[in-house]
Amino acid sequence: GGRIKEDQPTEAELMKTILEREFGIGPVLIETRSRNTWENAAYSAAILRRRRIDTILLVTNAAHQPRAIMAFEAHGLNVIPAPTLFFDAQPDWLDPQSWLPSIRAITEIHYGCYEWLGRGWYILRYPKAR
Repeated sequence: GGRIKEDQPTEAELMKTILEREFGIGPVLIETRSRNTWENAAYSAAILRRRRIDTILLVTNAAHQPRAIMAFEAHGLNVIPAPTLFFDAQPDWLDPQSWLPSIRAITEIHYGCYEWLGRGWYILRYPKAR
């Protein structure tokens, strides 16, 4: 993906470095122009098509996975989902503490709202997402 700050490497460049140095994986193709998931899917699909690659393993957090799948499939890629960052199972409703507000609950609500709004935005903004 894209650049977080102008004077720093892109997320893609950082991940490439880690894959090559820490895991000995290479060569690694990267896409560095995107500003969001839709653009990442579009730019990545173009790079992969040139190499005749049409199936990808899509690694992203579980909350983001449905929107990312929508974007990559809309750009003609076959997606094998590989979700990460799962939230725990249902709370224990008999535990009184599970009824109290918590930072964890706020975080989960944030992820959920962000992704639902993102999906809605993609459907409105990008006709291929429908």
